[in-house]
Amino acid sequence: MSRASVGIDPGTTGAIALITENGAVQFWDTPAPKLKVGKKERHVYDVPAMITILKNLPTGAIVTIEELHAMPKNGGLGNFASGFGYGLWMMALALLGIPHQTVQPAKWKKALGMKKPEGETKDSDKKSVDRMFACQLFPTAVDRMNLVKHHGRADSLLIAEYGRRLAG
Repeated sequence: MSRASVGIDPGTTGAIALITENGAVQFWDTPAPKLKVGKKERHVYDVPAMITILKNLPTGAIVTIEELHAMPKNGGLGNFASGFGYGLWMMALALLGIPHQTVQPAKWKKALGMKKPEGETKDSDKKSVDRMFACQLFPTAVDRMNLVKHHGRADSLLIAEYGRRLAG
């Protein structure tokens, strides 16, 4: 019998996906509402909500979190926010004693057979390709990944599928 598998896309617009033992899919968008910080609105991680999500995962689930690295196009603040979120998820997993593994985006995409779009492509095009791929693999979850803003859900689901396949 296969175990439940969890994928975490740790960005502020990311998500957590659970593939249950029977193949059902559940999502939680990263709890990071936009709040006014100084003069600007920014996504702010809700750490207690993050911990609550993790506490309610099935015991013994395979948990895989996407490793993040600095991206020149993101700028300093974007890279800081991404790294900060990744660190919060890692701390919460450690705090709760949840075994987990990390994976780089290129590795999980290659393992699932995703092809890089040819030529120069915008990030939004890459995100659409990821969403379409996730919808093909999990047609019962299409209605929960059909918007551009659901890219984090699609990625978290693909990360969970990577973890599930890796566990055999």
